[in-house]
Amino acid sequence: MKRMLLVELKNCLRRKEFMFVSLLVIITSITSFLAECYNFFGAELTNVRSAYDLGMVQGINSLLPALVLISPMLATILYSDSYYSDYKLGVYKNILSRTDVSLYLWSKAIVIFAITFLTFFIPMILNQALVLIAFPVEGYANHYSLPEYGFAMNYVPQAMFDLYRIQNPLLYNLLNVIIISLFSALFAVFSYTIYFYTKKGKFTVITGVFLGFIAVEIIMGALNLKQYAINTYMIPGNYGSFSIMLGWICILLSLCLIVIYITINKKELALGGE
Repeated sequence: MKRMLLVELKNCLRRKEFMFVSLLVIITSITSFLAECYNFFGAELTNVRSAYDLGMVQGINSLLPALVLISPMLATILYSDSYYSDYKLGVYKNILSRTDVSLYLWSKAIVIFAITFLTFFIPMILNQALVLIAFPVEGYANHYSLPEYGFAMNYVPQAMFDLYRIQNPLLYNLLNVIIISLFSALFAVFSYTIYFYTKKGKFTVITGVFLGFIAVEIIMGALNLKQYAINTYMIPGNYGSFSIMLGWICILLSLCLIVIYITINKKELALGGE
């Protein structure tokens, strides 16, 4: 398993798609930071908000909503097509002649999940580190020149994790970064499983996953069921439900595991019959 994981990891890191997506997410992170710097450049300290309020999670000029919108497409581009590429290039059976099909498919799934998670997680943490360097930990942009997050009147009970935003803003930001990265990683693995059963090409899967994500969001919004949309839980300060978010994570994870398990069994039977 360790050898296969290293092989898949090297293959992923060498891809131009990985370079493109990683660079785009990093640029988004740095641009959000620079926008906040520009917005508060030369301002009096009493007009500067806390560093925790100026990261990608809570920042006024954050590009996070745009990143969340295209995250299913970016996650799919990253490495989800690795099985499909092996199959189309004709190296699939050659690889399986030297390793077990179960090891092969699970190694890909693990690397896809881990790399996609880190591709989104690291740039957002970098953004938080940059704002902590450039801005004060305690913000004073209010009438009393006291830390903004110290006022109980800012608490919104309907917003997820909002008590953490007031009591421990760093933890609040970290939770949201983890949630966004987790859903992006699940999108990537879900797209990986779609490639098992389609021969229509990479572009079809990438656009299909992205348009499907957008369609669900539009339908849920039109039916006034926004709390059931995945996008809701990828936007900080949402009025969703923790149980529904957990349900989506379990559904996506279960679907991925079941499809991979079924595919392994089918391919083992096919190989056994040859």
